[in-house]
Amino acid sequence: MVSRLLDPLFLGLVLGIVPLAWFTKSIWKITRRPHRIALIVAWCGVGGLWLMSSPWMASLCLRRLQPPPVDLKQVLHAAPESRALVVLSGGSRNVYSWVPDAETLDGVTQARIIGAARAYREQGFRWVIVTGIHQEYVNGMADLLVELGVPRERILFDPDAHTTRDNAKNSKRILEQHPEVKQVVLVTSATHMKRAAAYFREEGLSVTPFPVAYESALSWKVLPSSEALWRMNLVFHEALGLLRT
Repeated sequence: MVSRLLDPLFLGLVLGIVPLAWFTKSIWKITRRPHRIALIVAWCGVGGLWLMSSPWMASLCLRRLQPPPVDLKQVLHAAPESRALVVLSGGSRNVYSWVPDAETLDGVTQARIIGAARAYREQGFRWVIVTGIHQEYVNGMADLLVELGVPRERILFDPDAHTTRDNAKNSKRILEQHPEVKQVVLVTSATHMKRAAAYFREEGLSVTPFPVAYESALSWKVLPSSEALWRMNLVFHEALGLLRT
């Protein structure tokens, strides 16, 4: 509880609300209408930030954004040798020369890789496509997949995808070189799945979604937190991306 009260965002809001409340009480009756409107706007801004950074609001929005989990046993129809997994990257940590490629992957990408490796071990696939922003990054994705039981010779590389649209276009180009593939399973975070699948459909690829790395169960906590605000930023990012697809 103490750590939540010491959250920088919560402290900043409290330190902002106290003088704003004092200022409003002191001048509301004597100030002119334009100044009152400015005060109302300020209170709306503070209230909106409080609401958007509340864990219950973030978890509620995330639940609406994330699709339900998929049981691959129920949806896979092609033989293992006719299937391909496409794994999308997230971001990277700071890269130092002494850090192995697999350890530069951010937590989002690691979670996607773990989910993809689980799907490979349980169901079997001919190919696993790793698509990311540069060669060292996709090398790191492949290294982690190998550590988790995926044979390196089954991995195909796309090191030139800087956006989700690039992921879709480049994956289509790679898959066109492998006509034996009859079913494609798309692996990405649950929060990212709707937008990613839409881009793949734009490229004419019919993909079976396999969302992983689900964010947060429903929470009823109302005190703002930096983590909840980060999650709401994720919601807005994906929602705006869906509008552009």
